[in-house]
Formats: sequence, structure tokens, C-alpha cells
Amino acid sequence: MRDSEIIKKPLLIRFNELIVSLAVIKDSLESIVKGNYHQFIPLYGQLRAILTDNAKKNIPLLKELADNLNFKLSLYYIESNIIPLDNANTSVFHISHRITLKKEFEDQTEIELFDLLKKTLILFNKDTYTYSEIIEILANKSGGAHFASKIEKFIAKLFAFNNNFLIFGHTILENFFYEFGKIIFELSYEILHKFASIYLIFNIKPLFKIDDISIIFDYFRNDSSYRITIFIDNNSHIGINLTDFNGYVLTCISESQTIEANKLLLIEISIDLKKDLYCEVNIFVNNKLHASVVSETPFLILNEIQDYLFYINRSIELKDNGLHLAIGSIAAFDKIMESEERLEILTSFIYSYENQKSMIELSKGNFGEKKTSGALNFLFKTALLPIEKGLINYYT
Repeated sequence: MRDSEIIKKPLLIRFNELIVSLAVIKDSLESIVKGNYHQFIPLYGQLRAILTDNAKKNIPLLKELADNLNFKLSLYYIESNIIPLDNANTSVFHISHRITLKKEFEDQTEIELFDLLKKTLILFNKDTYTYSEIIEILANKSGGAHFASKIEKFIAKLFAFNNNFLIFGHTILENFFYEFGKIIFELSYEILHKFASIYLIFNIKPLFKIDDISIIFDYFRNDSSYRITIFIDNNSHIGINLTDFNGYVLTCISESQTIEANKLLLIEISIDLKKDLYCEVNIFVNNKLHASVVSETPFLILNEIQDYLFYINRSIELKDNGLHLAIGSIAAFDKIMESEERLEILTSFIYSYENQKSMIELSKGNFGEKKTSGALNFLFKTALLPIEKGLINYYT
């Protein structure tokens, strides 16, 4: 017998669902510009999926993530005074509100997204329709979720009136939801970007010649496929492997920089989710960019490093694939650093870099590990950098 119990999806799955939904929205918006107007159908469907879908007491995807992450979904709009014209002899079709992500007009006021969805969007034939109602109608009756064989007469009249007025080849609703779709994409991207940017910095010095692939750090979430592995390959190049929720792997290797024995190195690695939803990885060695790669598909790595298992000088699976090395400070940040912030961090690390007495020597098979969100279970102790904003973990 099937187990029909309803269970709550883990937040990690919801993150993955959001990037998939945004990828569809992005592709739809780009295709519409090229004249592929049928792409309004998946646009309506995804707006419903992340904004208004409450079937079976479901919480809309974007609201659930924002509530769980305490992320404020703020917009700016102009309140419209919509007055039904009781004596009008013709249909009145009015779309209200000028919506922006930032305040652009003096008469705009701030509003939370899900409060905006309860506002009246359309006045038609004395009836009012909220944002949520129109999204549901477009998705459920026009192919976003269903192609209805029967529709209510008032919806048929609404569609007929809408289709009679074209602006630059699009109906009133198409023009509105194209712009609204762009705003929702931008707002949703802000959530993903906040939790998908990582900046790692550390000092290392290999003590012997490297003749095999050696793992420096291995971050892994045991509740998903998320993994960040920093290594030196058998050609003495430093690299990083990222594994996303779906098991896809993105690799970046600094082939222009050979890691030599007894040479002290300051390594920086940035991982950033770009606006196109592709992941960009950069490797800096001694303050110079030596490698950069961008994923070929949407790619998400969550930056909550404190929730990862963490191993130094070994992989998750093996204890003896590290190397003989000296290691100094290690820091992880949940944001990509601006130039001034990065300079301040580099200044702190250069001191550690130059003061080699503070470095700890590890032999092959000698490793550190962090199996919980607590302190690293080894010789490292928790400390704070001069810049605390965005700091996830720091060991020295």
C-alpha cells in the first residue's frame, strides 16, 4: 500500500527548485524578446509556482525560502485609486501600480512582495482582480499549468478585451507580465546570490615535491551532494572541484601557476552565482588571477560552510591522499569581497603569510576534521578577522 503521508521538503531541495524555476523564467524572457511569444506560457506557470501556488496548503516557493531565511522581499510601487465607473457605457480595463526594485519615483512607497500580490491589479467591468488572481487565471486557464476546456464567462470576456488591444505586438497583460517577470527574477536572484557566494582565503606551503593528486581541503554536506574540494593535481597545479545538488561537477585548475615545494603561497578562491545563473570560479595565487571558469549551465553551491563536514589534508573518503605541508590561517566568507574589503583581508593574511612561525606543519596522513558545526577538531582554534561581516569560519 502506498504511503500517502505528506512530508515537508528539505530547504536544500527548495533552493534547487528555485534556481530551476528562475532558469525557466530567464529563458522565457529572453525568448519573448526574440519573438517566441509562446514562451509567455511557461512564464505564467513559473510565476504561479513561486508566487501563488497554495494547492493542498502548499506554501509558494519564494515565500517559503524568504520566510525561512528572514529575507525581506521589498518592492516600491505607486498606490492607485481605482474607482469603478458605474455609469460607463464601455468596458474599463485598468492596470495599476508602477513597480520597481528601488525607489525611482517620489510618490512610490515600499511594500512587501506578498502584500503586493493581494493588491488590485485590474479593474474590468466594475470587477477587481488582484495580482494573485490574474496569475492564477493565466496559469490555470491559458496553459501555464492547464489548458482549461471550460472557463467562466467573466474570464472569457476579460481575455477577449485584453486580446483586442496590442502594444508593440503584445496584449496589455503580456506587456505587464513581461516587466513583472523581470522584477520577480531580480528579486529571487538576490536570495540565491546571498546564499551562493563564497570567498575562501588561506596560506599554505608544501614541504616536499608533489608527485600525486593531494587534497588540501574537502567540504561536504552529508544531507546532499554539495561538495567543495581544493586540491593540487599531479602536475603541481592548484584546483577546485565543486559539486552541486544534482551531482554536476565544475572544475577550475590554475594551470599557469606551478606549486613548488617550500614556497609559501597565499591562495584566494571566489565562487559567485552570476545573473545568468551560471557559476563563476576564480583562483588567485599571491594576489594574481591564475584561473577562471564559468559553468555551462545554471549551477548552485550553498555557502553555509559551517554546516559542511570539513577535512584538512585529506578527502572525505581517504585519510592518506593529503601531502606534507605547512598551513596558516583559513577563512571563508559568504560574499564576494569588494576591493576595499579584500585589501583589508589580504593585509591581515599577509601578516600571517610573512610570520611563518604561526603555521602548522602536517605530514601525509596527519589531518584536521570538523564533523559538526562546532570548532575544528584539530590544532586550530577559532578566532576573528578584523572584518567580521560575511565571515563564516576562520581558523588560525
